[in-house]
Amino acid sequence: MNTLVVIDDERIVLEAVKAMIERTKLDFDVVATAQNGIDGIAVIRDKRPDVVITDIRIPGLDGLSLIEETMEELPDTVYIVISGYREFEYARKALSLKVLDFIDKPITLEKVVHTLKNAKESLHLKKEYSQFLEQKKSGSDRHIKDFQKLTDELTNYMLEGDHRKLCQCIEEGLAEWQNWSISLEEYRDECVKNIYVALEILHKKNPQFEMKRQIVPYVEIKQMKEKSQIIHYMREAFNLIGEGLEITSGMSKNKTIPILLKYIEEHYREDIGLNELADTVKMNPAYLSNLFKETVKMSYIKYLTKIRMEKAKELLRQGMKVTEVSEEAGYHDYRYFSQVFKKYEHMLPNEYKEMYKPDVWS
Repeated sequence: MNTLVVIDDERIVLEAVKAMIERTKLDFDVVATAQNGIDGIAVIRDKRPDVVITDIRIPGLDGLSLIEETMEELPDTVYIVISGYREFEYARKALSLKVLDFIDKPITLEKVVHTLKNAKESLHLKKEYSQFLEQKKSGSDRHIKDFQKLTDELTNYMLEGDHRKLCQCIEEGLAEWQNWSISLEEYRDECVKNIYVALEILHKKNPQFEMKRQIVPYVEIKQMKEKSQIIHYMREAFNLIGEGLEITSGMSKNKTIPILLKYIEEHYREDIGLNELADTVKMNPAYLSNLFKETVKMSYIKYLTKIRMEKAKELLRQGMKVTEVSEEAGYHDYRYFSQVFKKYEHMLPNEYKEMYKPDVWS
């Protein structure tokens, strides 16, 4: 049975979704629920579920931030987002490929059934692919791994906005692939995967930029019977993608990150989520998350925690009460603040404060 965690700030919604999941008879077991982002992260890390269903708007840490914080630790977990009508289109464009599906409000049994069927299929495919990687020891397996290496390189060049390196990478790959002894089906599927990875990154950089309709649909690619046809298709597709990359790389990274760092330092007491940061610089949240991590060498959540902890240490050295420090540092839950502080400083706030307590001479 597949395990599932549901996160929503409304208890009535949690209970309704749980009841619907049970009625689907699709072998999903709700192992935990949470009503805010902070508790949500805790139960996800504790239960390590197969599927997470989260509202996009939850207190403490929004749904996007929760996903961004946990997805690296749980690469095989499937994420599903509950989204209100007004934010649905934005959410669909903003979230990374890790999110499998969306349930738009009002939530109905039909929508839950449809989404969980998709989740079940996704989990099944992931399991099959894992078994495939473990069992396959042939030269074909080595080439599949080479394709994955190419996917990683393409992703990096796309995120960097480096058109020249992108095209160079493709041309070198095309020259090498022609001599590979793998099945046409494997070859075709890996080529298509690379193209759609690039398309999704291009879309994240600029949600208004549409290119999929300019590229031959997969149903037509499946009819190609020669490797040379697929290579020609891939070269044409990446020429278009490269042109799109140049168009969408107008915003300077050097301007974006300093604005965000200043914003975080001025608003660290508030509940800052990925959506809010993205709105500040008019950028796609998923792309912004990658850009921030690439530039600052840590996620925005870790950077925000660092700012909060340094402020907390400063106030503790001044003798302020720990409960007051918790509020001043942006944590409304004293116990959670203590947990975060101990993880950051390897001691409790009271212990840190005691170290800086002035000596009293009798």
